[in-house]
Amino acid sequence: MTQLPSLVEVDLSGNNLTATEIPSHIFTLPDLRLLDASNNQISGKLPDDLPPNNALEYLSFRGNNIASSIPDSISNFGKLTHLDLEQNKLTGTLPVSLVSLTNMEYLFLGKNDYAPQSIPGELKELVNLKELSLDNANLQGEMPAWIEGLSHLILLDLRENQLQGSLDQIDFTKFPVMKYMMLNDNQFSGTISSMAAMEQLEVLSVYHNGLTGDPEPICVGSNDLYWLATDCSNVASCSCCDKCCDGDDCFGDSTWDKLENSKWDHNYSRAEYAFNPNILLGDVYQQPRGGAK
Repeated sequence: MTQLPSLVEVDLSGNNLTATEIPSHIFTLPDLRLLDASNNQISGKLPDDLPPNNALEYLSFRGNNIASSIPDSISNFGKLTHLDLEQNKLTGTLPVSLVSLTNMEYLFLGKNDYAPQSIPGELKELVNLKELSLDNANLQGEMPAWIEGLSHLILLDLRENQLQGSLDQIDFTKFPVMKYMMLNDNQFSGTISSMAAMEQLEVLSVYHNGLTGDPEPICVGSNDLYWLATDCSNVASCSCCDKCCDGDDCFGDSTWDKLENSKWDHNYSRAEYAFNPNILLGDVYQQPRGGAK
């Protein structure tokens, strides 16, 4: 590809490609704005020496078999707005150098084999974040108070970790545009009703925690709620709880994949001629309920 220096977008996604290494020279293309190698069979590791690139905005290796840590040199991609490394075999911890990626809007790093870690404090500097997904990332500790500073968040996915502490310490009024919040399968405590302050909510999953109280204020407070999933002990007076969950595995990965494909909006504008696979996907879930009763 280095023989094609004018390349702007490279989409190799979903081609069952195999590779045992990722050549760093592909990142030297001076005008490369998008590299999508998601959903292939790429193994090996991410190069330690990622070269500086001031054009790259979108990078995805989601759904491969990459088994390495995320290199500190990821900070050389200072113009990145979208980074998706979910569903690989990444190890180590999230690098401190993420703090340099201040243009980041969509950060998906979950479903990997990281060492135990807390939610990295460096992420508080990424104040332009709209979607943050760290599900199944071996996270421990409490949800930090600084997360309130990420006021542009539309999606927060912290499912299937070992996070704990009371959610009553979080001021949910600081998330005025939050639509999708997934906190299930952790060890959180506190009252569910505190989340009613997020009036734009469309999806909320909080089952398999230690939350108490009445979810009904969430039903009343959100005009666009699609889906609310709680523990069964919370649903006695809940008019909008779509499903309660007491079992070990209430929702399979396919449920979340369909929801992500149909509801999340990664909002990245490719060239007009570029193929966008989302046009093949229909709506999966019901329409909004039409507001509070």
